[in-house]
Amino acid sequence: MTEDWYFCSHRLPVARAARDAGFEVVVATRVRAHGKKIRDEGFTLRPIAWRRRGDGLLGAARAISEISRLYRNERPDIVHHVALKPVLFGGIARRLVFARSANAPASVDSVMGLGSGFSATTTAAKLRRPALNIALRLVASGSRGWVVVQNPEDGAALAGLGIDAKRIALIKGSGVDIGRFVPLPDPDGDTVAVALVSRMLRDKGVLDAVAAIRRLRSQGLAIELLLAGPTDPDNANSLPMEVLRSLAAEPGIK
Repeated sequence: MTEDWYFCSHRLPVARAARDAGFEVVVATRVRAHGKKIRDEGFTLRPIAWRRRGDGLLGAARAISEISRLYRNERPDIVHHVALKPVLFGGIARRLVFARSANAPASVDSVMGLGSGFSATTTAAKLRRPALNIALRLVASGSRGWVVVQNPEDGAALAGLGIDAKRIALIKGSGVDIGRFVPLPDPDGDTVAVALVSRMLRDKGVLDAVAAIRRLRSQGLAIELLLAGPTDPDNANSLPMEVLRSLAAEPGIK
């Protein structure tokens, strides 16, 4: 997994369920602010020195070597790669370590989105895309496990790369704890408040939400927008703080 915060925000209930079912859970991720929380859950934590973008070839080789060493030491029965970079790097490491082994671990590759490598329209992204396609095809074809996607479009894209469609499982989202997040009654008052809760990325629809609110308010509707979430400097689509401040200065946007 790329980030410790992502493990805590999206994968903690799954890891708890595995732990409670009797599995020993080893979490391998970049550790920043959530290491103690992960260890306090009783999980073994193995820090990986990588970033989601900007590592370059040397950084990629270092990360793959680090994951390979982890697999040799832990000898896992199941490996669960979450997000595109771990799927690629973890898949390569798995092939390197267990290529000649009859005891290769079962694998689950959770592609939570194909990311800017597939969606970006810059020249650099377009040049990298063929190599990314080949790498993803080779990694996924070297495994007999499941490939999990969160939307039909990603499933179709992966099937188009040659991955057996029978191995692709669609799970719509990371899940919501309905015991904790329960519906509230409709608020009083005439003003409707809309919240967009996410990282402040362009491809999360932040600017689209702002445009919609502007349009509705121009029609005289009493509606407000709350943008709730952090910026993400490691993501090229992150909106700068100065842009967010300028948006928050507009009427009806916080």
